[in-house]
Amino acid sequence: MQCRAVSTIEEAEAVVEHKPPHVVVLDYSLCGAAGIETLQMFHEVLAARKIPLILITPPVSDWELEQFEDIGVYASLSNPFRMSELAQLVKEASKRKKDHRSSSGELRALR
Repeated sequence: MQCRAVSTIEEAEAVVEHKPPHVVVLDYSLCGAAGIETLQMFHEVLAARKIPLILITPPVSDWELEQFEDIGVYASLSNPFRMSELAQLVKEASKRKKDHRSSSGELRALR
């Protein structure tokens, strides 16, 4: 599996446009002050290509988790986390690229 790192949402959008990845892992802090709105716009770009999104977040509220689920985020992982957790989520998301939800239909949130 290959990885590509970017440092802004704009760079991420450009990568998705030109060479769509199998899965996107996004640090929620890249969404900036607009947060949920920026995330929603970026996810629309991903959803059009059926690319699952895994979010890396600071501890977030239940309201934010609901927003992530409404947007269609595949999973969220709260800092601190184990790399093995992230690796497993990426593996699962890439296998189920067309299914952005867990088998229960709910957002997978690991805190």
